[in-house]
Amino acid sequence: MNIKSICGLAFILFITGFLSTACRKNLNIKNETGKLSLSADTLVFDTLFTTYNSPTARLYVRNRTNGRLDIDFMGIENTNTDFSLIIDGIKSNQVKNYSLAAGDSLLIFASYKAKTQTAQNYLAEEIITFKVNGHTQQVVMKCFSVNGIMLYKSLPSSNYTMQDTAYIIRDTLSVAVGQTLTITNKARIYFDNGAAILVRGTLKVQGTKDNPITFQGVRLDDKYKERAGQWSGIYFFSTAKDNEVQYAEIKNAYYGLYVAYPQMDSNVKLVIGHTKIHDMVVSGITGAETKLYAYNTLIYDCGESAVQMLAGGTYQYDYCTFYGDGSKYTHDQPTLVALDYFGDPRNPVTTGALNLIMRNTIVYGNGKPEDEFFVGLVTTLPFGYNITNCILKTKNFANQDFISNPTYKNILNQNPEFESTADKKFFLKSSSPAKNQAEVIPGIIKDIEDNPRSGTTPTIGAYE
Repeated sequence: MNIKSICGLAFILFITGFLSTACRKNLNIKNETGKLSLSADTLVFDTLFTTYNSPTARLYVRNRTNGRLDIDFMGIENTNTDFSLIIDGIKSNQVKNYSLAAGDSLLIFASYKAKTQTAQNYLAEEIITFKVNGHTQQVVMKCFSVNGIMLYKSLPSSNYTMQDTAYIIRDTLSVAVGQTLTITNKARIYFDNGAAILVRGTLKVQGTKDNPITFQGVRLDDKYKERAGQWSGIYFFSTAKDNEVQYAEIKNAYYGLYVAYPQMDSNVKLVIGHTKIHDMVVSGITGAETKLYAYNTLIYDCGESAVQMLAGGTYQYDYCTFYGDGSKYTHDQPTLVALDYFGDPRNPVTTGALNLIMRNTIVYGNGKPEDEFFVGLVTTLPFGYNITNCILKTKNFANQDFISNPTYKNILNQNPEFESTADKKFFLKSSSPAKNQAEVIPGIIKDIEDNPRSGTTPTIGAYE
């Protein structure tokens, strides 16, 4: 390398070093007038229950000026607060004398948890304050807390009524033999992770069209509203009797209603009406060796089946809509399954005679099964059936006399034409083959939404 090249290289290195030093110097020069750039002026937390942790909110704090900003104070000035901050990795509600280089940023995580339960619902508010160069900048935090009555293990009394407020089930709530739990009058029931209601006595759910009784998980933020598996379910055991679920919405669990074993007398063990069940890991209704009746009931978005009937029993469904959605869940099981056995059909754990009555009911889906309607019989026990005026999606059973006989007036493998399954609108288009094809059932004069049914030519499904 000659002398000119050496000199030229030295000059380039000198200039590069000079510029780099100059840039670093500018980045570190204090900006005497600048302000911070904040990603929001308000942090709004989703509604939550008192004493529960909120989701975490994020606030980005940026220095968009050409010089260093020295922050005298950032955080919550109120020391008696239920809001918590993590400021740039520091778990503290207050940080003082913090320098933020030009072009740099930091992240604040904010959360809320009421330390004590209050008697009323309330809106909690707090302010994150930033003080820099004589400027005061603020971000408002808001969280609406709902007070709920906490219930755990046992009922407060043998005949207990839930009404007018929110109730939170922690772990399990048992309705013992001889006890009655009545849920009515604007009650809302929320379940902690894995929680359940165990019914060995009697459960009476008595909502109304305008105020249905809701059963769901405790997470109220948007991403959890339709997420399955947040709680366990409502289970009815051998001693449970005379149960009813009217005008309810049940969602987010593993099982909606699990009804096992027959009632000791000849009465139906559970009556379900004007009810919506959805977003279950397994099923909306599972019956095992039992007797139940559902009418004006909608079940959709279940991981396995909308309805399962195991080891026989007696089941009746009038004006129901059962839908399996393969676009949301795996849905590799039929929407409706009726079996006279439980376990491996080649070596079942238990068996029982199956009696299935279905009138004016839709069983449909868009998942993997060719049969959304499936009946499995492995015993020589008599199969009792009355399946009439139904819309059924089924391939292997299309030629079975118990559904295909023209006298039963079933409609096989025709799209019922729901308004929009994506938007969960299961009322029917005017062109639906279900329109005006149902048989009149005395005593059922309204649909799931209390709209009047035709007295001569009603419509198949939960909606008139």
